[in-house]
Amino acid sequence: MGTAKEHKAKASHNLAFLETISDQFPDWLETAVFYVAVQLIEQLLADRGIHSSDHHRRNTSVRTDFPQIHRSYKALYNASLVARYDPLSGVLPVADVRNVLIGRNLMHIISYTASHSKTA
Repeated sequence: MGTAKEHKAKASHNLAFLETISDQFPDWLETAVFYVAVQLIEQLLADRGIHSSDHHRRNTSVRTDFPQIHRSYKALYNASLVARYDPLSGVLPVADVRNVLIGRNLMHIISYTASHSKTA
């Protein structure tokens, strides 16, 4: 259980890693983008003195406490499940990962977190 500031730093760390992943590995792009979002959600929760212990509780918290970003977060969560556990044939094309998962969903969560977090 980290502080909001520590989760923000971990999100930045994960984002830096995401930017190093080649387009040859869309499954790892999907996975990394989800873990950037996880840390941003944990930052928002830590601002409220809450810490999730698993994905289910975090998903529930996003749905109830941050409904404005629930769809974006759920899209990243679902894509990461496919990327981590299904064959490569189920992975999104890299253009969709970059344009939709990163360009739309992750950017929505980043923007929301920047305007709703108490952590500078």
